[in-house]
Amino acid sequence: MFDSEMVRSHLEELDKYYNDSQSSPELVAMVAKLAVLELSGWVEECLHKIARSSVTVEGTDERALELVNETIRKCHGVNYERHVQQMFSVAFGASQLANIESKLKESAKFEQFKAELGNVQVSRNNLAHTYTRGTPMVDAPRTTLQRFDRLNSMLYESKRIGLNTL
Repeated sequence: MFDSEMVRSHLEELDKYYNDSQSSPELVAMVAKLAVLELSGWVEECLHKIARSSVTVEGTDERALELVNETIRKCHGVNYERHVQQMFSVAFGASQLANIESKLKESAKFEQFKAELGNVQVSRNNLAHTYTRGTPMVDAPRTTLQRFDRLNSMLYESKRIGLNTL
């Protein structure tokens, strides 16, 4: 299980620093940027764990795990259509993924999940190739924390459809 409590604690701490009226504008920008990167890293690790879980059950071919790990190494983001779907397709197989997506669509949260992943991807990409002086507008850590709470809830809900790794 991922330590979502630890990540939430980190984001809460960053939110406190961000709201400190004594902080310089540069520190405020760095703290907000760090919160986005913390969330992005956590989401990626969660998705990787889900993918790996499909091939780490007892009796699974070692080559299957190698293929999933190779796909994960080539996956550089969390946009559903461009990154996650391909990774899950390798991990679960196209047919099984179609069944999983069908079940997710029934919950009406699938589109929300994809949108949240897209928001994380855009925020991360906007910050990844800048330094503080060149940092574009950054979501406040409170916004990042709220996004974390929504994604965390959706990932835990995935248990209901058989993604039991979280």
